[in-house]
Amino acid sequence: MAAVKKIIDVWKREAQPGERLGDFIDRIGIDEFMNKLGIPRTRHNRCEETSWNFGVRQFITYM
Repeated sequence: MAAVKKIIDVWKREAQPGERLGDFIDRIGIDEFMNKLGIPRTRHNRCEETSWNFGVRQFITYM
């Protein structure tokens, strides 16, 4: 519960009026969001950018 409370507190304090949590994270970036939560960066929780811009063949292979 403490982690959820911390996420909601950061979101309420820094999001734009009416902005949903996912939109807030998209706007500031997951790395910045984790910094605001005080989560230390390690090799185990490093955020990798994923490109979802690929064709049908790649999508079928991915699935």
